[in-house]
Amino acid sequence: MDLDHKEISYVVAGVATAANVSEAGQDMILKWMLDTKQKLFSPHPPTHQVPVERPTFQEWCAALAADQVLLSLSTRCAIRLVLAICFLRTKSRGTLPATPAEVSQTWELCYHALVTSEQTSEFLSNPTRSAQGFLATPLCSVNINGRLDFLFRFHIWLPDSQRGVTGWQLHSHQAAARSWVLAGSAVDNSYEVVESAREQATHSEHVPLWASAEQKELTRSYRTHRTSSKAVGTGIYVRRA
Repeated sequence: MDLDHKEISYVVAGVATAANVSEAGQDMILKWMLDTKQKLFSPHPPTHQVPVERPTFQEWCAALAADQVLLSLSTRCAIRLVLAICFLRTKSRGTLPATPAEVSQTWELCYHALVTSEQTSEFLSNPTRSAQGFLATPLCSVNINGRLDFLFRFHIWLPDSQRGVTGWQLHSHQAAARSWVLAGSAVDNSYEVVESAREQATHSEHVPLWASAEQKELTRSYRTHRTSSKAVGTGIYVRRA
């Protein structure tokens, strides 16, 4: 994986936000990532003309396995998520899709982080129900001035009869979003609409509002750890283009 200091810091901060990791815990995670990156780079002499090989995803995972006895449980949980998300971000920017084996290994990291997190109070990644009635657990969340800059989450798409909100048949997301299906199947549809008078409209626009323990009133400002969310109409009507 081609990871620079900025990319590592970005993902570590997002995981810390998603899992309620303390500032001290975040510093420990960042230190391990940067120290391990330095160790994994090929030690070529300055005059050597062979290109420096970037550490592979498997080498990062092996390094974590070798160091796990030296790390606290909460730190191991967080690093697992950091490695998984860094890898998928790298894949998303490239042209080659993740192989089934890579997706399996990535999910294994996330799974063990979520399951093991129940044993420590220093790593809390709790599921919430979305405004559309689905369950989601944030794994990495970067918010800038109340606006969501990056989000990676474990999402459970429930059948119609098991959702919290009757009448929502689709899960909508931003057009640039990417998903990796771990179990079951899903169909991703895209469509275009144009603003229309109510009489000719086929749909209406909605926006999500969130509330949290700190901000009890519903607001457009994104909340990673929300206590409730609601989809409300904007009063704008559209029809399919």
